Amino acid sequence: MAYLGVFSHIFGEISRSVASAQHSIRSSKNGVLLR
Repeated sequence: MAYLGVFSHIFGEISRSVASAQHSIRSSKNGVLLR
């Protein structure tokens, strides 16, 4: 059952990195629009 905790941890890290990437892409698009 330990691998389930590792998998959930990896999944959380991936989802967090994806969310931050989407946020940076969105903010960069807004920066381009503002210019």
